[in-house]
Amino acid sequence: MRVSPQTRSSSMARASGIALLSLIMAFAAGGLQADVLNLADGSRIVGTIERLDGAEATLSGTFAGELKVPRGTIVSIETDQPVTVQLGDGAYLTGTLSPAEGGGVVVAVDETGTRRLALGQVGGVYREDPLALQRQELAVKVNGSANVGITLASGNSESENLHLDGRVVTRTKRNRYTLSGEYNEEEAENVLVKQNWTGLVKYDHFVSDKWFWFSSATFESDEFADLELRSALAAGMGYQFFETDERSLSVEFGPSYIDENYDVAEDQSFVGARWAVDYDQHLWDGLSFFHYNEGLLGLEDTDDLTVRSRTGLRMNVTDRIIARIQTAIDWNNSPPEGTDSTDYEHSVTIGYTF
Repeated sequence: MRVSPQTRSSSMARASGIALLSLIMAFAAGGLQADVLNLADGSRIVGTIERLDGAEATLSGTFAGELKVPRGTIVSIETDQPVTVQLGDGAYLTGTLSPAEGGGVVVAVDETGTRRLALGQVGGVYREDPLALQRQELAVKVNGSANVGITLASGNSESENLHLDGRVVTRTKRNRYTLSGEYNEEEAENVLVKQNWTGLVKYDHFVSDKWFWFSSATFESDEFADLELRSALAAGMGYQFFETDERSLSVEFGPSYIDENYDVAEDQSFVGARWAVDYDQHLWDGLSFFHYNEGLLGLEDTDDLTVRSRTGLRMNVTDRIIARIQTAIDWNNSPPEGTDSTDYEHSVTIGYTF
């Protein structure tokens, strides 16, 4: 059978194309790299481990795109490239990971050989180098603000109103310390008609990028609400949804011990619960919205309920000077006899941020 030159040329071109495609696929397969999570149900997830912390593992390049896997479902880890392993005591190892017989992982470290670890000893797995992680752990960020508002009125009536508040937050990768306070005073016709203050000391320890344990002490006094001092000690769990310059949102909840001392009414102490919501949202250039809500609820008698909220807008006058409009609401479900359940205050203040 005679084959035309055109047919022979077409067949050779097709064969060359198939060979080239096979060669490309072979190179791609040879260069393909993947990490593996082995799960408790026997399944395997293949992808690239971006990070693993106390709550979950994040993988990219999986069949479903980026995937988050709860840490509690993972029994062993495999990587084909060196990663940084953070140990529970704060030390770091760099090496490839492979499953250990009976569970856990084996870290192949070039300098020291291999080291076997139970998964409980692994604080995290990261792509960053150890020095970068240590710098992140040690980095300290401090920010805060101080605000003042003064109102003076004279003529047919005379009054003076003073508002002061401030907040300082110190943040490291795993810890956050908050100190805040507020003071209000008002005189009318040289007679004191308002005087109250609040203070908060709080410590947060992050067990992952989002979850944290908190402990707090809240103090409050209001002379004209018959409240000499309310103290609340609390501890519990919190979740940080966002924490950027554009927006920040955290919620927390836990048990609390509350002690209330009154000038006239009977003092009381009880076990309760505390919750708090702290939200800050950048709206547009130089303007942001904020809302803080904190509540204390008695567990023995749910009528023992107090809520404190602060809501408003902040506007940058300069990089450091801010103007603020705020509405403060303090509500007591069971106020002492002869006092109102709700206090409102609308204020305009000027402040300094750092």
